[in-house]
Amino acid sequence: MDLHYRRFYYHLDKVRNNSIFEELETLVENIYTNGYLDIISKEFSKRLNYNVLAEKYKLQKDFYNNFVANRAGRVIVIISDAFRYEAVKELVEKLNLNEKMDASIEPQTGILPSYTELGMAALLPNKDIEISDDYRVYVDDKPIRDLKERIAIL
Repeated sequence: MDLHYRRFYYHLDKVRNNSIFEELETLVENIYTNGYLDIISKEFSKRLNYNVLAEKYKLQKDFYNNFVANRAGRVIVIISDAFRYEAVKELVEKLNLNEKMDASIEPQTGILPSYTELGMAALLPNKDIEISDDYRVYVDDKPIRDLKERIAIL
């Protein structure tokens, strides 16, 4: 569904006078948002069991140890909350057309709450991640507000 939704907007953006498709765009948006996302997100929330996920998938908080530490050569990581699985899958397929590339995709159990600074902290090497009452994030008791602080942890 996400793939078709994304492709609809991709092609709609290519139409010179796309205002003639406003009714269709409204229909697609309502079906996608109310008939798909709303339903699937409620079902997902009802069935979400963190303990089961943690047994099956790597944890985001262990990202550095799982994917970066002790790797030979260059490691390039692309992370984006809004980058849908289908788009990532297409990107991996295109990157792997190059013989010099070894691109892969692997799901991980993320950190909740989904908060940007907390997510960045999870990608750093860490033993402990904390969020203070004023929403500042610390990795092993060190702040990570800016690039300089994150580089110091690396």
